[in-house]
Amino acid sequence: MTKASFGIYIVHYLVIAALGYQMKQYTQLPPAAMYIILTIAVFALSPLIYEIIRRIPFVRWCVLGEKK
Repeated sequence: MTKASFGIYIVHYLVIAALGYQMKQYTQLPPAAMYIILTIAVFALSPLIYEIIRRIPFVRWCVLGEKK
C-alpha cells in the first residue's frame, strides 16, 4: 500500500461517518439515494481531505502518523 492510498483509506471513514450521520439525521432521503451520494462523496472528498491533512505537519502526524 502506498502512502497516498493508506492516507485515503484512513480518511474515507471520516467522510462516510460524517456525511452518513448528517444525511440520516437531517434528510428524508431513501437509503438507496444515501448510498449513491455517499459513494460519490467518498471518491470525491477522500483524496481532497487527504491532501489537506498531508500539508499540515501536526495534523499529518496526529492522523496519519507520518513525520515527513
